[in-house]
Amino acid sequence: MNKNLALAFLVALTLSACGAPQGPRIRYVHASPQQLAAAENEDVVWYEFQPGDEGPIGFLFLGMAEIAPTEVRMVVQRQFWIVVFKDGRTMFSFDGRRLQQNPFSRWGMLIGRGEHRGSMALLMYVGPQNEAPAQLRHRR
Repeated sequence: MNKNLALAFLVALTLSACGAPQGPRIRYVHASPQQLAAAENEDVVWYEFQPGDEGPIGFLFLGMAEIAPTEVRMVVQRQFWIVVFKDGRTMFSFDGRRLQQNPFSRWGMLIGRGEHRGSMALLMYVGPQNEAPAQLRHRR
């Protein structure tokens, strides 16, 4: 085998074995302020969420309408990671190995009547397509 070809094969094998970019893995709900501050200096950080983890999450909606930041309680239903890069990119992982920049997502508006006026709710699903509620799966 040609030496250059063998070297190229070895480099390709090494790069493919590395998989997703590595960095510290932090269980978000148990992280101390010091751990979170230290993570700001990392190139890549994997924030882990486990079923049953609870904590506040804020929502801010911008665009055609604006919703002021509102904090609600999040309860994690399945294990996932939010992978944050120093340059601001954010990706998801549902297996702790592979990254998904744009996981399957669906959203919809529920519009109805409240006691004294109309009411709306934003319904959003983010996760693997095969785990989406049946009514939100793509139909062809």
